[in-house]
Formats: sequence, C-alpha cells, structure tokens
Amino acid sequence: MVALPAGALGGARIGLPSASATSVVLLKILLARRWGVEADFFWFDQAREDPFASGAAAALFIGDVALRPGLHPGLPVRLDLGEEWWRETGLPFAFAVWQCGSGGDAELRRLCAGEDARHQPSCWAYQPIALLVVHGLDPRAVLAACDRAPPAAVRDCYQGFGKQYLGAMGGDAEPMIDACARGNRALATDCLLGGVEYFTDLDWNVRPGIAFCARVPVESKERCYALIGERLALAHPARGDAESACRRVEAAYVRACLAGTRRGE
Repeated sequence: MVALPAGALGGARIGLPSASATSVVLLKILLARRWGVEADFFWFDQAREDPFASGAAAALFIGDVALRPGLHPGLPVRLDLGEEWWRETGLPFAFAVWQCGSGGDAELRRLCAGEDARHQPSCWAYQPIALLVVHGLDPRAVLAACDRAPPAAVRDCYQGFGKQYLGAMGGDAEPMIDACARGNRALATDCLLGGVEYFTDLDWNVRPGIAFCARVPVESKERCYALIGERLALAHPARGDAESACRRVEAAYVRACLAGTRRGE
C-alpha cells in the first residue's frame, strides 16, 4: 500500500510489519529487482500502529489486516506481492506451507515423500522446524533425521537446521556453530550456510551475515562468503554495488564472494 508508484520509492520510508518474515523478504526482492529501489525501512506493529503517521511513504500489510476494506482508503496505489512476483518471474509464490502429522520422524518423512521429486529438497529444508520440536532442540537427533532424508535433500535439511537452530538460539552463533559440528562433518558447511540465510532474511542486510562468516571454521569460509555474494546480488541488482560490498569481507575470501554475486544474478 503506497502513496507513490513503486518505482518512485527510492530513499523513501517504508513500513514493514513485525508479524511478517516471508512477505518482508519478498517485498525487498521485488523493490530491488523489479523497480530498482533501495528504501529506508522501519518496523511497525500493524495491529496497533499507523506507519503513515510515522512518515511512511509506503507500508506492507499482511493477513486479515490487509483484507480490511477500510484500510487507508485514500492511498492511490495498492499492490499484491504475489501478483507482482508472477509478473516479474511468471512463477507462483508460496507464502506458507501447512503440514500436520503424528510428530514422529517416520511420519515427517512421509509428509515430504508425498511431494514430487522437484519439491522434496524444499520440503526437507523446513523439516528441521518440526524435528527440533520432536527432539527437544537436540542437534545430534535432528541431524541424524536429516541423514535419513532422500540423498538429494540431505544438504537442504542440514542447511535448514542451521537456519532454524540459530533462530531457536536467538541469533547466538556460537551454539549453532557447535551444533553444526555434531552431525556428518562432511555436511557441516551446509549446516553453517543456514546462518547466512538466517541473518540476511532478518532485514535483507548482509552485514550480520558477513560478521557470521568471519566466525565459522576456516574450511567453511569460502562457501559462506560465496553465499553472501549470492545474497548481495539479490539485494543490489547493480553489479557494481554488490561487488563493492564483497570487497569489505575478509581479504582471502573476496574472490569467493565475487563469484557468488555472479551466481546470484
């Protein structure tokens, strides 16, 4: 919901609802890639706060609030993110997936087995959310369950575990880095890449992810910084901006970050 056309929002204040995660990231991707816009974002509670009273030129609303017929009727432009994503990519967008089962590992495996082969890795990337509940935040048990995923999905499960475990730890990197070492050591880096996802998805800012990569074991740094590069390419469609940001990482890994920007285009 905006007071200006989306392409005119460069440098403008845009309100983001604290109740959202997926929609916030989608909005930032669309602003950067579809409209070439970098804005000044701030959080607001959509149940109690009016972002336009705080100087917003645009604001994202989700869920029931977004469907209210009397929501800011005077604003001239309203955009549906799913529709804009389809116009940009020609692809559908899944804002959420709901699954249920008895809660055991076998039942969870059957839930993902019901998806076709193309979507099983994505399904397994989110299985650690349920597995962490089933196993009480026990890293060894969750990663052992990931080891039993279909071969094409094991790495996705490890990366998903890293992201979700870091969230469960409130963003504290040390226990997450330790947890990633408790599964298959050959997949520890895949687990750590979940940290880059976690930190960049918070507010589409790679600086916390760069700080995270500086803390991971040396054998994981190259892939860690390469993923930073991929995220930079999404956040900064102009190659020069992404490459400039890569030159601020640890000197030994600038090349890995730059290679990532090319993969992320």
